[in-house]
Amino acid sequence: MDFLIYSIEDDKDIALIINKTLSKQGYVVKTYYNARTFFKAFNEEKPHIILLDMMLPDMSGQEILKKIRSDSSNDDI
Repeated sequence: MDFLIYSIEDDKDIALIINKTLSKQGYVVKTYYNARTFFKAFNEEKPHIILLDMMLPDMSGQEILKKIRSDSSNDDI
C-alpha cells in the first residue's frame, strides 16, 4: 500500500516543492490549494498524513484541523 500524503498549501511554488520533495522519497502526494477541494477529496479517500498550511484563502488551517479532529474516525491521521 502506498503512503498517501495530502498537502494543503495555497502558494503554488511551495506546494510544488513539497510535492516534488516527498514524491522523490516514494510517497504519493496529493496537493490541494484550498479547503473546499481538500474536503471533497478527504471525504472520498483518507490520507495517512496531512500537511496543513495555517493561512488559506477560504478557511484557516486551525478550522480545518478542528473539523478533522471532531470526527473520531480520523484519529489515525
